[in-house]
Amino acid sequence: MNFSKITLFFALIAIYSCDFNSNSNSQNTSQKTSENENIEEMPCSRGPAEPIAKPGYFKSSSFVMDDDQISGLETIEQENGDRLIIKNWGCGYYCLTFRFETGRFAEDTTNLQFWFKKAVLLIGEINSGLEAPLNLEKGKDALINHIDLDLPNNYENLHLGEKIHYDGQDISSLISVDRIQKLSDKKYAVEITYLYGPL
Repeated sequence: MNFSKITLFFALIAIYSCDFNSNSNSQNTSQKTSENENIEEMPCSRGPAEPIAKPGYFKSSSFVMDDDQISGLETIEQENGDRLIIKNWGCGYYCLTFRFETGRFAEDTTNLQFWFKKAVLLIGEINSGLEAPLNLEKGKDALINHIDLDLPNNYENLHLGEKIHYDGQDISSLISVDRIQKLSDKKYAVEITYLYGPL
């Protein structure tokens, strides 16, 4: 009889313990879900993307906002036959990625000396047609200086994606040449990014 009571006592403790752990896990899961929802709902430091091409400056231009209502793509057709796609993106940073698609130059994509210098040329050609909240000219000058400083090394220290600081302290301005891509026998893409932040 005493053995039965003892067994019943421990069984009740086990059931209570499982029920407590279940409720505790449920509360923890609910708390984590609430925390994740708060993180997802945190607003970006920057505002929605807007077109930066001056009206009527280029042969044609169009702008499309992304579904996130923060980023956008602006496509510009130039008189020289080049196409420029500007990705206006970022959250903690204000970012502009310029993708030039051109058939005016041809070289092995690994020849970074050649393509970095063409990146400078491409940015210089379109700079006056843009109204951006970044100093594009100063970034271009920093890229020129970065290339020239590597002349003694025969340009061996040029790297895709390397962030080059050109302005600011607490809030920095950066430029990088991110990608060189062969699109066809007669067309190449050059991607250059400007970043400003953290905001």
